[in-house]
Amino acid sequence: MSDVISVVAADVSSYQWQYSVTGSSGWSDIVDGTPANVTYSGATTADLSIQPNTSVAGATGYYKCVVTMWGCFFEQSASYFCSVL
Repeated sequence: MSDVISVVAADVSSYQWQYSVTGSSGWSDIVDGTPANVTYSGATTADLSIQPNTSVAGATGYYKCVVTMWGCFFEQSASYFCSVL
């Protein structure tokens, strides 16, 4: 089972999804296909697909998207909390 998180913005030149264990610090860029018990796709698009490995049941994390609008950076103020069941 996979989840998709989306962000909506106009005049966007780039997207970069990030992950944090705590949601307050330690944000890291997500890379498509990263083999850290989770498979990601769409890390640089408006839609991030998250496919967890069954070995990470009970794991949690936070996701946010950094959007560049032709030279100006906008960081989504709210993060998305994800818990693997």
